Amino acid sequence: MLRAAPALVVVLLSLPAAAAPRSPTALAPRDALRRFVLSAPPERLAPSADALRGAKMSELLEAARARPLTDRDVATFVQSAHPDLLGAFERRARLPRGFFLSTTRAVQLAGGNPFLAARAPSRTEERRLRAELGQRLDEVVALHRARGGRVLPAAIQLLTSTSQLASPARSGKYRGAVREAVARIPSLELVRRHAYVMALRPEEIVGQMPTRAALDRRGDLVNFDHLLRALGRRVDGKLLVDVYAENVPARGRIGHYVPVAALGEGSYCVDDVARGTVALLQAYRRAPRAGLLAQARAGLEFVRMMQAQDGEFYNFASLENGRITVNRDGATSRKGLAFWAVRGIWALGEGYGALRRADPEAARRAATALQRTLPRLEEPLRAYGTYRVVEGKRLPAWLINGASDETAVAVKGLLPFYEALPKGALRARVGVLIRKYCDGIAASQIENPAAPDLGRFIHSTASPSERHLWGSQQVEVLAQAGKLLGRADWIRSAALCADNYWARSTPASIVAPGEAQIAYGIETVVSGYARLYEATGRREHAEATFRWASWFFGANEARALMYDPTTGRGHDGITHLRGRTQARTRYAVSVNAGAESTVESLLALQSAARVPGVESRLRELLRGSLPR
Repeated sequence: MLRAAPALVVVLLSLPAAAAPRSPTALAPRDALRRFVLSAPPERLAPSADALRGAKMSELLEAARARPLTDRDVATFVQSAHPDLLGAFERRARLPRGFFLSTTRAVQLAGGNPFLAARAPSRTEERRLRAELGQRLDEVVALHRARGGRVLPAAIQLLTSTSQLASPARSGKYRGAVREAVARIPSLELVRRHAYVMALRPEEIVGQMPTRAALDRRGDLVNFDHLLRALGRRVDGKLLVDVYAENVPARGRIGHYVPVAALGEGSYCVDDVARGTVALLQAYRRAPRAGLLAQARAGLEFVRMMQAQDGEFYNFASLENGRITVNRDGATSRKGLAFWAVRGIWALGEGYGALRRADPEAARRAATALQRTLPRLEEPLRAYGTYRVVEGKRLPAWLINGASDETAVAVKGLLPFYEALPKGALRARVGVLIRKYCDGIAASQIENPAAPDLGRFIHSTASPSERHLWGSQQVEVLAQAGKLLGRADWIRSAALCADNYWARSTPASIVAPGEAQIAYGIETVVSGYARLYEATGRREHAEATFRWASWFFGANEARALMYDPTTGRGHDGITHLRGRTQARTRYAVSVNAGAESTVESLLALQSAARVPGVESRLRELLRGSLPR
């Protein structure tokens, strides 16, 4: 799913009046939002390319026309609006830049309300907050001293990582925001836990690395132990994988992990289980084992369970009294053809391709479920060959949700399905989907030789300027499809990105300021270069595969081990700390190890292993850095 590194919970609550003078507009977010909604162009407020957001925004527009807005309406806007639209509202309401983006999820975690941040607290609230503030700050400062002066900066980075507020010029507001945030957190244990992890220096991570002997005993770099034993379980024949796993230090050491649910959503999701299932299926193709087959089959059963009759997917589920309950109403769980759905398609396609001979019945069920989704996949193609101009860019109008990245993930599932199908009408139907969608992905690319980001794929028509690596499978898909279907133009499109935009980037430079480097982004580049090598045979693509995969084994700015092959844990991310408060440590490493980070690490290493010589080089790189 398109989400920030799960370990980096961001909270930014109401600033003290003395630290951040408020404008009259900022004191009335409901009125400001009503004026904004009524004046915004309908196509911007509710883009047709994003059905999930569009429906909520259309409801909000109708409400604004009929009556004054409520706090609940503001909640809908903050949770459903595209980041570009949120930014426009912040400017209109004279709120700090990045204000809502940095509050939404973590304010829910604090049991609060995002709109409290847009009004001054009452005198009663202020007295209560100040009374709590002294006690909470004393505890944080004591912990800060006990950890040698490193916890408070990490807590600040954790609680208010908005880069604009972190700048020295605004340090007063920054400190004030931290105090208010600490005062609002119901339990200091949250701060303790995260601050410890984020305060780890790179050398402390290195000090807790596995030994060479442990690596030698393990053998294979791909290890499913953490995914299946710590995070996973099977219930009623279905694989459940915990979304998040937070490290709770035991005697100052990494290793004890506690599962954490996604608040308001659930503990298990198609988004993660589908990717985990793909990783298991790929491992089974490489080295068939009964245990892998059983777990992959259980993963496919979870994905099938989350599919609706119309072929769309719900995302989250919970385990209640031993029974799996589907969340049908959550903001990132409602039935749709959203990012979790395309990953469900990916798992089903991989399932059919991998199990057609090994388990024909499981393959048949996967194929039936995937065929149920084909009519929904064909709907956007009614606009095939048409374009829309957004921010001066001519973009294809026939992509899933207007997004080339989501479309690419769906094609990742269609390719193994197509390859394994016998010749006939169904195979021809799937082939049309692949061809038309790959044409759209290729048409989403910046091809101007003078552009500084030559080769970059525009992720979404809703935000053409947005840059990230999350789920950016366009290079991998075009290279794989180009080789399979004999389309050299798609391979050239993939190479244009890899040889220009990616080649001029590093894991640190390619993420937006303030964003973490996470496995979810690194994997897309590793897998893209690996597929491109298979399509071109060019040595530089093999070298790039090794170089980017080395990030997992210490070739990163923090010099931290981001995947441990002896345990199978993929760690959540590396954040560049900015501002004077972080002068003691330049990079923070989160050693939390949830489903996404672990699965993406496994997928990246399996992709790297397809390139001759890369796996052995990665092993030697890691072995040379480990203590005996």
